[in-house]
Amino acid sequence: MLRFNFKSHNVGLIISKIKNMEINTKRFQEFIENIRTEFVEFNKSDTVIYIQKVVNYVEQFYIENNIPDFDIFIEKAYQISEILAINSGFGYNTLLASILYNTIPDKKIDKQEIEKLFSKQVANALEGLYKLPIIKTDKFSKDPENFIKLLLSITGDVRALLIRLAVQVYAMRNIENLSEEKKIIVSGQTAKLFAPLAHRLGLYKIKTELEESSMKYTEPVMYKFIAEKLSETKEKRDLYIENFITPVSKNLKKAGLKFSIKGRPKSIFSIWKKMQKQEVPFEEVYDLFAIRIIIKCEYEQEKEQCWKAYSIITDSYTPNPKR
Repeated sequence: MLRFNFKSHNVGLIISKIKNMEINTKRFQEFIENIRTEFVEFNKSDTVIYIQKVVNYVEQFYIENNIPDFDIFIEKAYQISEILAINSGFGYNTLLASILYNTIPDKKIDKQEIEKLFSKQVANALEGLYKLPIIKTDKFSKDPENFIKLLLSITGDVRALLIRLAVQVYAMRNIENLSEEKKIIVSGQTAKLFAPLAHRLGLYKIKTELEESSMKYTEPVMYKFIAEKLSETKEKRDLYIENFITPVSKNLKKAGLKFSIKGRPKSIFSIWKKMQKQEVPFEEVYDLFAIRIIIKCEYEQEKEQCWKAYSIITDSYTPNPKR
């Protein structure tokens, strides 16, 4: 129970603190719920305790160093960590490092203290992250592969790269807050460096989001053109996808396979790349959608059932061996 001496405190300040505590508690609970289904180690009994511990550590740090706007910085850390949990599936050490990295400046972090309070993995991830700002990303814009190799060698911890990618996704989602000049710079770095990094790490959902969001600013005319074309052909495309899925789904069920099947349009960025590579207008790009089939079975049966599904599909549709 909280006890206040009303004779020695400003009543308005006390009420304000109580309200902030209620807001912070509510947001923390929302954060936990948002990552619960995605976080690979969430069912461990000490997971929430460690997340609460790191948030309390950050709040105490802000109080002791008289740093304002704790609520703003912790909200940013929550959003970035949600991106990380949903897209990477890594454990709570990565999550704790993400919260610390996005709230506390590098010169204020004591590696030994972090290792003692949390874990060596958290401390190592932070150490790798704090090496990244010294890299001048503009030097690698023409050679992203070297940039990726450098990041991997400098950080020495893939968790640091995952957190850095989540930061970039957050930056692109909030890019409207930047000046027009800064938007172009950040979008260019995103497209040329961070989207390829996401691809290299197998984070295809993040890769697609970074490509799409950056193209809005690096190629605004083409982005708008393709978006409008896709909108115009949506009804026809959806019908085509449905007509494709229906017989395939029927045959897979008949074979006794358990599966999920979904159709989706290709991203605007990937369509634009096809137009460039094939040197054709939008109307001559025929690969505008993708069908994804996920087979649900035991690990030992995966290979057999996937080939079975492939055989069923190619009985109806001719495969393209060049793809």
